[in-house]
Amino acid sequence: LTLGGRTFDKGIGVQSQNELTFDAPEDYDMLAATIGIDADAAGKGDCVFEVHVDGQRLFSERMRGSDAPKDIQVPIARGKQITLAVLPGADLDLADHADWAEVRLMRNKK
Repeated sequence: LTLGGRTFDKGIGVQSQNELTFDAPEDYDMLAATIGIDADAAGKGDCVFEVHVDGQRLFSERMRGSDAPKDIQVPIARGKQITLAVLPGADLDLADHADWAEVRLMRNKK
């Protein structure tokens, strides 16, 4: 996965019109990732990244291929299911090579 000038060894790369849903462990309270359109799209692409917890949208960000990658943190405490969704933007799903780089669940220190 390559976003801007950075290469990531771990993450999830998808085409838009994609949803990934998984069960959330009880002891995690934050989802973090670096999001953007992969460099292989050569500056093209336009999509919307969303994070849903138990069916409720908690994060939504439109990204274009020319945008810099964005670091995100989304609170997920007490959620049972997390969905990572990528929706097509204005140009349908052409070149929407969406990356959730270093996507991970985190615990707040107590």
